[in-house]
Amino acid sequence: MVKKENGFIEIKNGLVKVYDPMENGLPVIIEPDPLAEIKVNDKLLETKQAVASADKIEITPLEEEVKGTVTIKLSDDALQAIAVITPRITIKRRIADSLKVQELVLAYEEEKTESLDITVEDVEAALKEKGVTFGIDNLEIEKAVRAADGQPYVIAQGEKPVEGRDGYVELFFDQGIKISSYDEESMEKVDFKEKIVIPSVDEGDLLAVVHPPVPGTPGYSVTGKVLEPQPVYEPSINCKEGCILKDNQVLATEPGRPLAEGKHHDTLRVLQVYTHRGDVDLKSGNLRFGGELEIIGNIMEGMTVQNQGNLQVMGHTAGAQIIVGGSAVFQNNLVNSKVTAGAVKGFYQKIIPHISEMVKALNSLREGLGQLQETLSNRGREVSDRQVGSLVKLLVDRRFETLPKLAENMLAILKESRFSPPSFFDNAIKEVGVIFKDFTRIQNRDHFEQIVDDIQNAAAYAEHAQEMQVDIIANYTQNSDLECSGNITVKGTGSYNTVFNAGGNVHIEGIFRGGEIKAQGDVFIGEAGSPGLVLKQGNIILATDSTARFRKVYENARVFFGKRGFKFTETRTMVKVLYAIEEDVIKILNI
Repeated sequence: MVKKENGFIEIKNGLVKVYDPMENGLPVIIEPDPLAEIKVNDKLLETKQAVASADKIEITPLEEEVKGTVTIKLSDDALQAIAVITPRITIKRRIADSLKVQELVLAYEEEKTESLDITVEDVEAALKEKGVTFGIDNLEIEKAVRAADGQPYVIAQGEKPVEGRDGYVELFFDQGIKISSYDEESMEKVDFKEKIVIPSVDEGDLLAVVHPPVPGTPGYSVTGKVLEPQPVYEPSINCKEGCILKDNQVLATEPGRPLAEGKHHDTLRVLQVYTHRGDVDLKSGNLRFGGELEIIGNIMEGMTVQNQGNLQVMGHTAGAQIIVGGSAVFQNNLVNSKVTAGAVKGFYQKIIPHISEMVKALNSLREGLGQLQETLSNRGREVSDRQVGSLVKLLVDRRFETLPKLAENMLAILKESRFSPPSFFDNAIKEVGVIFKDFTRIQNRDHFEQIVDDIQNAAAYAEHAQEMQVDIIANYTQNSDLECSGNITVKGTGSYNTVFNAGGNVHIEGIFRGGEIKAQGDVFIGEAGSPGLVLKQGNIILATDSTARFRKVYENARVFFGKRGFKFTETRTMVKVLYAIEEDVIKILNI
């Protein structure tokens, strides 16, 4: 009995052989293949069909040619034309041997050859089609044509515009109080009496030079389009009291303390220096002044001195409260007093987070208002001036609900401040507070735009003001409390039972005995503590990256770096103390 078997077909060395089925098995099936020409009995195979061993089957693989291509792309800024060239590819195929199968599926072995058929003229034509006329590199074109490797080649290069320079204001004075430096390692003494310099000018002194803008030079895209540089701007200069602009120079018209305000130092003034020639006592009353203040006499017990600029006291200060916007210099003794320097800076540091967030939100609100007005206009609904406030309220309620609270916070900080900021700053904050309490106070779109611009100017001013250096300098301190955002220096015999809180360094030339030092910067002390004293000698609390230096330090003196503390168990001379963060250990090193 013959077993039922399907027919099958096989290919060996390009020859096709068909085996017929047995006992009603399935016949061999072949079908057209896009990569070959198949003939059955000299007739081209067009559909799937069954074949037998008696049929003549011819299979001829097709050769394929892929033409070379040239593609031109322009960079996003149109400063480069990039060519990608591929070669002509010829593919020759040979039918791979096939195992015995009932339904034939062809497989091939391919041989690919590449040839160059893109010419320089083809590339030039492609460039012309893209509109490329400028900066064509013929040598790079030839290189790309010879390679034809499908890689990008920059075959045309435009010219970037050369940007100009905005006009600017060059200052010819230092704004901060200067104090002499000292050699921290050798700890050489410095005569501080001759080393404190408060900037001042006389009538006719040069304060600044206004430099005009320098225009840029146009560039060209590869399509020949002129690329204009960014516009340059004339420097704005605003001469306030005590100075005048003459032939691009700002000159002082009276003696005083020069000051540059604004983000670009474009508002200049010479602050009036008020000299109080007597004591500040019950007869004179408390002393408050908006500019620079010099006191020739003493500040007596129970009195208050407050000014926005720098303060210099030539006499003694005892039992007083001192609040200054700038730095404070006490040429003699400071006893039983509280001094806060840099109240101006502290105010700006406090308000900056709120005003910065306000600026960001207001700009988004301004953009949203413009989009809403445009949408309504496209629908045939023009917005009248009196409706602008309602639209702003709509946007605030939907998307900017934090703005009224921000305005409220800024007004609270302004109210709590111990000094009055410039009128433009004060007005900008108050105006925002007004409109977010009553949106009908917005007169029109221009009024709202002006409010946003005023807040931006106030924010820029605050950023500049909070960078000012503020110091306290005294000859001797006792039972006092000193706080400032900059450095504190005691240049005379020393300090007794005084609390120091400095955002910068603390330098005590003489003795530090009792009290406390908190500093974000470094500390130098001539003599810390007292011999034979078993009680606390005074704590020194520093940032982890600070360093404390001593000419002499007695036992029981304590130094803290964050939560790490060290107590001296013996008297040491010429040492420095620091915290090794990686090792988590406090180190005492000889100098």
